[in-house]
Amino acid sequence: MIARPLISLLFSYIAGLILGSYFDFPARWLLIISALLLTAYLISIIRHQKLASYLPFLLFLILGVLFIGRNLHFRPPPGHIVSYAGGRRINIEGTLYQSPELSQKKTRVYLEVERIYTDNEVVPTYGRIMISGKQWEGGLGYGDRVRTIIRLRRPRNFYNPGGFNYERYLASRRIYATGYLKSSREIARMGEGTFCPFVKLIERLRARIREVIESSSEYPERGIMKALILGERGEISEDVRESFIIAGVAHILAISGLHVGILALVIFWLFRSMLRVSERITLAINIFKVASVLTIFPLAIYTLIAGARVSTVRALIMVVTYLVAIIIDREEEIFNTLALAAFIILVVFPASVFDISFQLSFISVWAIIYIVPRAREFFKQENILLASEPSSPLRKFMSRVGVFILVSLSAIIGTAPLVAYYFNRLSIWGIFANLVIVPLIGLLSVPLCLLAGLFVFIQQSVAGFLFYLASFPVDLAIRLVELIGDFPFASLRVTTPRPGEICLWYLLIVSLINLKRLRWPRYVICLLLLAGVGNFGYWYWVNNYNSKLKVSFLSVGQGDTALVEFPRGVKMLIDGGGFYDESFDTGGLIVAPFLWWKKIKKIDYLVMSHPQIDHIGGLKFIARNFPVKELWMNADEGECPAYWNFLKIIDEKGIRKRLLSSKSPDQTINGVKVEFLGPPPGRASLGLKSKRKGSFELNNNSLVLRLSLGDLSFLFSGDILSEGENELCRSGRELASTVIKVPHHGSKSSSSHRFLKKVKPEVAVISAGYKNVFGFPHEKVLKRYEELGARVYRTDQDGAIEIKNDGKKLEIKTYLGDRQ
Repeated sequence: MIARPLISLLFSYIAGLILGSYFDFPARWLLIISALLLTAYLISIIRHQKLASYLPFLLFLILGVLFIGRNLHFRPPPGHIVSYAGGRRINIEGTLYQSPELSQKKTRVYLEVERIYTDNEVVPTYGRIMISGKQWEGGLGYGDRVRTIIRLRRPRNFYNPGGFNYERYLASRRIYATGYLKSSREIARMGEGTFCPFVKLIERLRARIREVIESSSEYPERGIMKALILGERGEISEDVRESFIIAGVAHILAISGLHVGILALVIFWLFRSMLRVSERITLAINIFKVASVLTIFPLAIYTLIAGARVSTVRALIMVVTYLVAIIIDREEEIFNTLALAAFIILVVFPASVFDISFQLSFISVWAIIYIVPRAREFFKQENILLASEPSSPLRKFMSRVGVFILVSLSAIIGTAPLVAYYFNRLSIWGIFANLVIVPLIGLLSVPLCLLAGLFVFIQQSVAGFLFYLASFPVDLAIRLVELIGDFPFASLRVTTPRPGEICLWYLLIVSLINLKRLRWPRYVICLLLLAGVGNFGYWYWVNNYNSKLKVSFLSVGQGDTALVEFPRGVKMLIDGGGFYDESFDTGGLIVAPFLWWKKIKKIDYLVMSHPQIDHIGGLKFIARNFPVKELWMNADEGECPAYWNFLKIIDEKGIRKRLLSSKSPDQTINGVKVEFLGPPPGRASLGLKSKRKGSFELNNNSLVLRLSLGDLSFLFSGDILSEGENELCRSGRELASTVIKVPHHGSKSSSSHRFLKKVKPEVAVISAGYKNVFGFPHEKVLKRYEELGARVYRTDQDGAIEIKNDGKKLEIKTYLGDRQ
């Protein structure tokens, strides 16, 4: 008989979810296999009981594959709105199925599409889409019927190692098409659509609460209070968010199991205290069970007020499962209760297995219930205050503080590898910050906000006063996290742990906790230490003793960035990509995750080819979060604010700047020859009045580099146009290169015949955005490279492209599949 079969079945189901996310199996066959396994199980119960104990694990594995496939491997049926994505602009009408998400940089509207208007007819359709844009004026809400003319696109990842899976994230919400609008004037409210009256009522109540919060509290406190009570984090500034991240308490800003759990504890304590007032009631009923039942209702109300988003509903399921365990006298079966809660959540929301908040919530609870009792048992054996019977009020207080510290420490230990995996950051002062911030927010602000939310419908002035009171703990929390952020080594950036390394960490935790209780942990710990040393040695050798020249061209949309790894550990980053409206930080969301995934902690040479936003936008994050030895740049001054912000960071960090031109002497880096081919010295595009002319000059003044190792070479051409190419041809410098980074994203104004005859590339790499509005790369340019016999690789089609050069031959690998 298998101990705790529910936990084993949960792991089988999770394995199926993970397997199904990578492979698309036909649902029909999965249903047939499930039916056969169920039949075999029923037969084996009678004839082969041993087999019957193992068949359910295979059945739940198949069910996991089936359930996840419904969302992630969506095959649009006829008439679905996704069939109109990727084409021309269409006139659509639909109903908002949830309130818009507003933030300081953008707005997101979620629409259930109902029909499409053409010149001749109205075409019925269905399906969900997400419309995003810059900050819009308010006015739209749940249940509104709207119409807009928009071009839809299928969500698409950038396809870089270590990158965020945006397609999977939207698919988990059943969104398979997105669109963009510049202004709220491009979407018109037509009236009220089809909606749930109860949800509409809740949205009206949320709007009243929002109004009272805004009228009774100041910025930035009101932004956090909206997050705590309404689940709306759009008004929390980047600076405040970053302060909470550095202090290790960012989890407090998002409604999760922590908030619902603390609130449940407060409500349970209040109900239990009220029931205890009457001795008659205490003798007549089980007040623990009654208090548990009564606690469920305020928690459900809080979930509705918070918007009933997936993360909040998951937290409610988790807490209610435990309350039900108390009611049916199963509270001691804590691990089974936790597994049951996870099971329910993953059946209702299968894609939650990949959700950060789901993973952090359950791992932190597991760590607490696994580590704390065993640690207290150890302290009791050692006669430490934490587990001894307190003999005075002071010792009782100290004992409780010690338990709280142990709980916080256990949660931090349990979630550390996941925090490192998703956020690449570890907070040194996190345990101390949690000791103060969690009680301030969880025990004071959240209950006060919830109470105020109830008074909004009884006496608005009382509600305003309660929100005003709740703002004081929030203000104190903000001041404390800002203070902690000023501490030395408040937060450390770490590289991304691989799944195997995460498993080693949890095995080490289990082994250390059981070291004095069992014999096997001492042998496991020795093996884990050997594995850890071997893992560290492997990555140290990969990053510091490789003999090849490796270049990785990243997919950053309509921009450029390339990582150059010289032999023996020297790293160079050429450009950082960037979006023209700066709505998306390519440095923080693409380039840095890729570097951390490769275990790279520093950049020796940061190269800015020229000061345009699609090349420098992501460099700000890199300069701020990575040690950089030198900045290489030309003499041009940029026109965009990002350029000056970037230079400000360079000056603050004390990074050495080198202004380079074609007259700069060649440099050799660990056997690799670096030649500076352009721009000509003394030609800076300063003081140009024409924006168009200035843009052309900035492009032609790009810093052009040629890197050679052995018989092979790379040419990094920036954004030079035909004028810049002609200057290079007239310079008399050696241009022939094995690999060329195609100039100006493959525009028709570059890659001239004369220039390509000089370069004679065997491989051409084009960095361009997927279906970009410029039409890059141009068909004529592609034909020119084809006529030369060059193999063309494109970041918009191949994702990240890695090229290794050992001096004699090239090895080329793309994220979306190898091509030889």
